[in-house]
Amino acid sequence: MTSEERDEIKTALILLNHNSSTSREEYIRHISRNSLALKVKLNDLSNNVDISRIPEPTEKDYARLERYQKEHKTLLEALHNSINDK
Repeated sequence: MTSEERDEIKTALILLNHNSSTSREEYIRHISRNSLALKVKLNDLSNNVDISRIPEPTEKDYARLERYQKEHKTLLEALHNSINDK
């Protein structure tokens, strides 16, 4: 592994730590600008938007699902834009 690859992974891990952002929106915005963090978070959210993984969802679960769906859409758009920019 090269030094550049290690730096890329380190940066993505820092971005994926939501405690490094002041808000959830800022967290998603920062992730959307880093291709590795973007792909990892999209994969994570793909699992999180599957409500069938929760046997008896509550209102809180549905609210979280709605937030995850919005974030997933935002990050998919960022991925699409990054592909089109190349």
